[in-house]
Amino acid sequence: DERDGQNFDDELAEVRAVLRVGKCGIKGCDVRMNEFTKFICKYCNKQFCAKHMNPTLHGCSKEAQRASLSNMRTRRVGGSLNESARNRLKYKLSKSIEEKTSKRTRKKTKNNNDKKESSS
Repeated sequence: DERDGQNFDDELAEVRAVLRVGKCGIKGCDVRMNEFTKFICKYCNKQFCAKHMNPTLHGCSKEAQRASLSNMRTRRVGGSLNESARNRLKYKLSKSIEEKTSKRTRKKTKNNNDKKESSS
């Protein structure tokens, strides 16, 4: 029985060692993290708690901004339309506008009602 208890304690110590990762990378933050609650910044590769995981909160704001702008530029470059695709979209748009305009009903205004009465 004592061996089983000792084995259990040893296994529990191993699990705790695996789960214990450390403290947040922000000076003064005492949050203890484990494998499931840590966040690793993709810009500085440091680990932070959930409160400080945002790059702007721990000093990686410029890197995050550069990466975001780079990502936007990449999308924009790959997203340009050729002339036939642009013409197709223009045609679809004009058809849609035409269809919605024909469904629209005109509001009766005072001037329109006055003209109808005076012409009768």
